[in-house]
Amino acid sequence: IPFYGLMNWIHPPRLQIFGVEESAFLNSLEPMVQEVLVNQLLGPTTGVVLVCDNLADQAAILKVGADASGTPLWLTASSSVVALEQLYHYRHSLEASTVIHGELLEVFGMGVLITGGSGIGKSELALDLISRGHRLIADDTPNLIRVAPDVLEGTCPPTISDLLEVRGLGILNIRRMFGDSAIKRNKRVRLMINLVKQEEESVPSDESRLRGLRDVQVILGVG
Repeated sequence: IPFYGLMNWIHPPRLQIFGVEESAFLNSLEPMVQEVLVNQLLGPTTGVVLVCDNLADQAAILKVGADASGTPLWLTASSSVVALEQLYHYRHSLEASTVIHGELLEVFGMGVLITGGSGIGKSELALDLISRGHRLIADDTPNLIRVAPDVLEGTCPPTISDLLEVRGLGILNIRRMFGDSAIKRNKRVRLMINLVKQEEESVPSDESRLRGLRDVQVILGVG
C-alpha cells in the first residue's frame, strides 16, 4: 500500500510498498516529519516493507528501524508496479479455486452465477440479459476463487474470453456484438440462480413460478 501523497495511509498488517515515488515524498519532508513517518511505517503491526527499484541506500536507512521493531524488510530491483503485479498473481496462485458449470454475469452491478442442467436455457438467459445492458464475465466454465474468507471472485478462462455459446446460434463474440462495455473481467459473486424445469420433483407443485425457492449454496467454504 503506497503511503505517499494525498492518500497518506499506512494499513497494518499489510505489505507496504516503498519505491521511487515514496522515496521522493519522504525526502521532501522535514527530518522530524520523516522520523515520525518512518516510525509509523516500521511499527510493530506492519506485516512487511518491500523496498522496490533497488533503493539500497533507503533500505539501509530503513533497516535500522526495521531491526528495532522486528519488521521484515525486503529489497527488490523490480519497480513498484511490476512488484505489485507479481505479488497479485502469486497471491491468486495460493488461493482455493474451482470451476462451476454455469453463466457468470454482472447484473445491476452485482455478480450473478446462473446454473442449471444442460439445455435448460442458461446461455439464452445470459444473452437476453446482455442485450438489456448487463455484462458477461464468463460462459459455461467460470473460475471461482476465494480471495477472502467470505468472498468469492469469478473470472473467465482466457481461452473463452468474450465468447458465449448459445444453442441454435453457435459461438458469439459478445465484445464484437455489444462493445467493450458488455464484458467484465471479474466480479465478486453475490447471488446464485439455479434454473430447474417446472415438472421436476424438486419444485413443489404449489410453488409460485415467480417467487422460486431460496437456499444457501456453500462454495469453497463461502456461503
